[in-house]
Amino acid sequence: MFNPLSGLAKIVEAMHGLSQLVQLALIGLIGFAILCMTIVAIICHLN
Repeated sequence: MFNPLSGLAKIVEAMHGLSQLVQLALIGLIGFAILCMTIVAIICHLN
């Protein structure tokens, strides 16, 4: 028999793990965007 509570707990656990991955991905993306903008700014400044 399916226990909805244990199923919900598994979903919450999966979502928590996913949210951590999403947070890491967002931090990486923001860092990459800042790096790109910095490089573009340096190139524009040099020209």
